[in-house]
Amino acid sequence: MSEKKVVRRSVAVGLVIICVVVVAGLVGAFEYYHYTPIVSDKDNTIINLQNIINLNESRVLLSNYTAYEPISEKWENSLRYAGYLIVTVSPTVDTIVEVDYTFQSLHYSNQVDYGMNGTAIFPVLPSSLVSLSISKNAIVLLATANVTITYYY
Repeated sequence: MSEKKVVRRSVAVGLVIICVVVVAGLVGAFEYYHYTPIVSDKDNTIINLQNIINLNESRVLLSNYTAYEPISEKWENSLRYAGYLIVTVSPTVDTIVEVDYTFQSLHYSNQVDYGMNGTAIFPVLPSSLVSLSISKNAIVLLATANVTITYYY
């Protein structure tokens, strides 16, 4: 006759409870490490979008660029968000700055006469092509202009 070994019911229940706790812990750890980066990325995206809504983001498009004679420069950029451009010019002659772009069917063009020194703010809407041109407003030889363009969005 062969003898059967029987495990007590309390030992079997205890082993089942331990297995359930271990599996629950593994599932919880997986969920935590799987979703934590996703939640963090979402939080960073929300902060970034709130900064854009409040026009707290900026990008320098041109920094202390020196334009030499003849001062007739043109820069083109694609801008993704509504915002504004701050253009600072320190020329040695009377200078004109013009911003030009199209947003949907709206065409925007604005020209500012800086004179000999100045800063101007140009509102911008999202556009695949925003052009900004600087030219001198006088017939003078050996003119230069230092230009900085900052985009706030």
